[in-house]
This record gives sequence, C-alpha cells and structure tokens, in this order.
Amino acid sequence: MRVLVWNMNKQKRAWDYLRGHAKEFDVALLQETRDPRLMADPRWSSVVWRPKAGPPGSRRTLWGSAVIAPSLELEGYEPNEAFPWLGELAGSVAVARSSGSPTWFASLHTHASPVPQAVLDLHSWADAPLCAPNGTVWEQDLIPFELHRLFAGETFLWGGDLNSAEAMDDLGFVGGNRRLREIWREAGSRDLRGRFCTEEQQTFFRPNRRPYQLDHVFADPLTESRVLDWRVDTPAVAATPAFSDHAPIVVELERCN
Repeated sequence: MRVLVWNMNKQKRAWDYLRGHAKEFDVALLQETRDPRLMADPRWSSVVWRPKAGPPGSRRTLWGSAVIAPSLELEGYEPNEAFPWLGELAGSVAVARSSGSPTWFASLHTHASPVPQAVLDLHSWADAPLCAPNGTVWEQDLIPFELHRLFAGETFLWGGDLNSAEAMDDLGFVGGNRRLREIWREAGSRDLRGRFCTEEQQTFFRPNRRPYQLDHVFADPLTESRVLDWRVDTPAVAATPAFSDHAPIVVELERCN
C-alpha cells in the first residue's frame, strides 16, 4: 500500500500532478485543497473532505483537508460530542475509516498560530497535554489528542502539514515541538520517518523561508512495522512553476495478506 501526504497550497494545477500519479498511490491525505469532488474525476472512488469556513457571516467555503482513494473504500467520520475538537476545528482535519488496514486515516493541516481564546471557551481542553511551557494551546495539542482517543487500539495512519518542526525549538520557538513528539509517542504514534532518516527532511520550499520539514506522517506500532519506504517526492516542487510550496511525502506499506 502506498500513501501520499501533501499540502496542495490551494493550487488547481496541483491536481494535474495528482492525476498524473493516481496509479501510484492507494490513499492520499491532502491539505489546502478544494473539494476533490469538484474535480469530477472517476479516479477517486472514495472522497472524504472537510472544508474550512469562510469569513464570519460568509456562506463561502474555502479550501480544506481530504482523504481520497482510487479504489479503497472509505467512510467519512462525523465527530460527535465525545470528540468536540474534531468537529470544532473542521477543515483542519478529515478523518476516514477504511475497509482495510490501517483502519483509520486522518489528514491534518494544523494552524501555525495558537487557538484563539474565544474558540477555547467553546469546549473543555483540560485533559489534553500541552506542548508549550507557557500553557499556550495549539491545534497540534487538541487534534492528535482526540484522534488517539478515537482510534482506541485500532490501526491508524495520520499526518499532513502540521506547521511543526523540531528545528523550530532551536530558534527559541515557544511551541515545544520536540515535546509534541514525546506526547504523540506516549499516546502510541510512531513517526514513520524514523527508520529511514534520523534528521528531519525539508518538505517546505517557499522562497526566502526556512527549509523546515512541516509535513509528517505517524502511525500505530503495528502499521509502523509494515513501512517499507518513506521519502519526500521533490519533483512536485522542482517543476517550473512548482505545483505547491510543499513537497509530498510518500509512504509505502507492506500489504496485509
């Protein structure tokens, strides 16, 4: 099984790249994408899309997060009151249950800024472990916390543009990125890069910005043991013009019998 993870940077032409590689993946976790159903492309037999809302008072939806598959059967997960942040932060996460293994897929695009206090006042977040030493709350705290509770012992794979890199901590970033990874590992998520690259690899290629790895993929230990390859697919950003300012991550899993 091959999984593609990509922030498409709202670019319509990024779908040209995706269509050209459709036969090469079984599942794609997409961020900053328009509704995949609008592509009217028969290649995607299963689509789960969660849009971000437009400005207050607007009926217009913007880009969002998606899980798509050419042939694997996917069922979109609708958050309930037990997982309020998965619903409140709609568009930052799309969750799908699959008919195969992993059982769960989740595509994340977490903000690069703290959760506003007005939003925090809507639901309890007292149980979520925080990465920042000053008590600031980030979507990177809330969404994975609820995902781990939702997955509850079943196999899973989640990832996307997390706007988080360990190297940020070396520049004095208050978000506690290394602490984030400790929290996720304690909750049962393994970084699928770990067996292939000891250091973070550049996935963000915007000119005049730091070469961070902002995109990441995690899974439960059993799924992690099936990983045959993890790589950054740089041709997507080497094109002129680039298809996106993020390069996709491609993960290959040994197929289950």
